[in-house]
Amino acid sequence: MSPATALVPLPRRSEIESWDTTDLTNAAATWRNAATTSEGAFDQHRRNVSSPGGTTWEGDAKDAALHRVTADIAVVSR
Repeated sequence: MSPATALVPLPRRSEIESWDTTDLTNAAATWRNAATTSEGAFDQHRRNVSSPGGTTWEGDAKDAALHRVTADIAVVSR
């Protein structure tokens, strides 16, 4: 029998419940922190596009840029 077809017994529930999940918990916290940082960065980017350097920006270019950054934020939020 080849290794690819060898049957491996599934762990029992008690074995699964005793697994150390610390690494998974730490990874989840790291990913949540990264997501929060990304959302903050994109929100800052949106503010910069809306009012670069605190200036007033008007016109089709601003509208197009804001439309694009709004679409990007929607992706980041997911």
